[in-house]
Amino acid sequence: AIIVYVFGIAFTQLVGKDLEDHFGTVLVSMHTLLIDGTLLDSPAKRVSSLGNLSFAYAALFYVFVLLAALTVMNMLIGVLCEVVNTVSYIEKEGIHAEFMVSQLEKVWEEVAGTEDRLQGAISKEEFEMLLASEEACQALSEAGVDPIALVDFIDFIFEAEAEGEDGIKKYRKLSFKSFLDLLLTMRGTNTA
Repeated sequence: AIIVYVFGIAFTQLVGKDLEDHFGTVLVSMHTLLIDGTLLDSPAKRVSSLGNLSFAYAALFYVFVLLAALTVMNMLIGVLCEVVNTVSYIEKEGIHAEFMVSQLEKVWEEVAGTEDRLQGAISKEEFEMLLASEEACQALSEAGVDPIALVDFIDFIFEAEAEGEDGIKKYRKLSFKSFLDLLLTMRGTNTA
């Protein structure tokens, strides 16, 4: 906008009296520069009319076109880079999450003993056995989940439903899918 304004003032001062329809006032000059110089509606006509007055005016218009085109091009490149960066980040996060899920499913099969348990529920004790596996801890770490923090949150994750008559807390069980969803929300890359 500043480039259009500065060149609008310059063209109004230089050729405002000769080409009043296109450069009579600063506002009309800015409009002409925006349409013909930035959006390139009909720059050949404008260069021709300016060139008839002086070669210097045509050269000044070309300088404006070059500056405006570079500004727009850089803006578009910036937007494109930001989009590529965002898509790359989302893809990396998805890959890490899928890796963690597949590794935990594999370790869960070993801990639970059968594949049928994948659809079942996981208890606090089974989760502790899962965390004892080096493979599971490595998969959690690579996905951005801190296994040590999980040990600290184990009572929160499996909050006690009730306390038995003998004073022992009974912890709830989570379905394996709910458990994985919970782990994915506990990744360090998630923002509040």
